[in-house]
Amino acid sequence: MRELVLREMVVADLAAVAQLEELVHVTPWSQAQILGLSGLLGGQYRGFVAQADEVVGYVVLQILVDEVEILTIGVAKQIQRQGAGALLIKYALTELQSQLPSVKACFLEVREGNVAAKSLYQKLNFIQVGKRQNYYQNPREHALIYRLDLM
Repeated sequence: MRELVLREMVVADLAAVAQLEELVHVTPWSQAQILGLSGLLGGQYRGFVAQADEVVGYVVLQILVDEVEILTIGVAKQIQRQGAGALLIKYALTELQSQLPSVKACFLEVREGNVAAKSLYQKLNFIQVGKRQNYYQNPREHALIYRLDLM
């Protein structure tokens, strides 16, 4: 894997993030949804990117009082399963904890059949705490809810 620069997402990254989201997800956020983050970044929503020559990974999180939720994460197919997703999550959570020490837990939802993502989250010590029946569409699938205690 090429050396990655990890940093906070800026508005100029959103077009690349939208393009990557479309390439890596079964049911991606729309370009309008990604571009709609432009006025929200830095407040209740935070984003982080992994960049080589271009943006090759991203994570978008929402801060909810003393919790944070990973809303979407994606890594370019050519560098998947090489540790970039784990680096991004660790970096994002470390940055958020340094800026917001009151954040106690991180949550996320993942498709029940997404074996690679579930493996990543379990390696990062997330634990399954729930299940949402038929949460995802196209194809219909259950969502597993994971939690990571940060304190």
